[in-house]
Amino acid sequence: MEENKKNKIEVPIEILSNGCKYGCMFIAIFAMLITLFYIIAPSLIDKIYKRYEIRNELYKENIEVLDEMSKNINGILLFISVQKQKLIDEQEDFSKLKIERESLKLLAESDKKIVETLFLEQEKRQRKNIFYERTISFIIGMVGGIISSLIASIIYKKMVRKEKNKTIEEV
Repeated sequence: MEENKKNKIEVPIEILSNGCKYGCMFIAIFAMLITLFYIIAPSLIDKIYKRYEIRNELYKENIEVLDEMSKNINGILLFISVQKQKLIDEQEDFSKLKIERESLKLLAESDKKIVETLFLEQEKRQRKNIFYERTISFIIGMVGGIISSLIASIIYKKMVRKEKNKTIEEV
């Protein structure tokens, strides 16, 4: 037993009374804090959980909105790429048409010279033909006039002879 006494620390009563005073206060404050924690904690936990749920719902809604926006943006990007390809195709077609137009323009200019030359030749021939037609018409008119004058003169002479013959016979 003496060993037990040696291991025991003897504390004066004054210290215990002061120590109990502070220790009890500490225990009382600690108990109050635990009580407050158990009273306030569930409502705080509920509030925090509700905020978390609200935030979680907001996050879900935001994620859904962002997914929808992503789909829309992908659709717009697809539309832009299709329109870009159409413009590239149209530009290539336009370039081909421009090259073809240039080659046809050269051909048309050379053909234009040929056509103009042909028209000039045709006009010269027409002038010659008109000259020949007018000359032939004039000659035919003159010959026709001469022939008709001869016929008229023959008829007139015959008529004059007949009248002379009548007048001679009557006399």
